Formats: sequence, structure tokens, C-alpha cells
Amino acid sequence: MLEVKSSEISSLRSLLETDSELIALRKRITVTAESQYTNGTITATEYMNEMNSERQAQINYEIHKINLAMAHVEYLNISGKRN
Repeated sequence: MLEVKSSEISSLRSLLETDSELIALRKRITVTAESQYTNGTITATEYMNEMNSERQAQINYEIHKINLAMAHVEYLNISGKRN
């Protein structure tokens, strides 16, 4: 059981790294979309869609952080340790 939790923790840490990269990419896309909207090459709806995608990436990151904390606590409970 500890091996399973340890693997889950490792997977979640990897997922957080991927999430961070995705957030950085989404921020660049949003900046580009803002410029395009300002220049009239995309609609407000398209710009809002990019903003929403960035926000969703940030929300996913926070959810994965919570999941990692929960997995860590479960690992400690299974192992009988306190932290």
C-alpha cells in the first residue's frame, strides 16, 4: 500500500511540473490573444476563451496541489508516522 501511495505522490509531483509548464504557455497565449483582440484580428469571445483556458490551467494546478497534500497525508497515515 505504501508503494502505491508513493507512486501516486510521484505522479502528482510530475503532474504539477507539467501544470506549471502549461500555465506558462497559456499565459503567453493569453498575451498574444490580448494583442490580437486589441488589433481587431480576433473577437472578444475568442479572447475570453483564451483567458478562460489560462484560468482553468491555474485551477487544475491548485487542485493537483491539494491532491498531492492529501496523498502525502494518506501516506503518513498508512505508514503510522506523524508530520
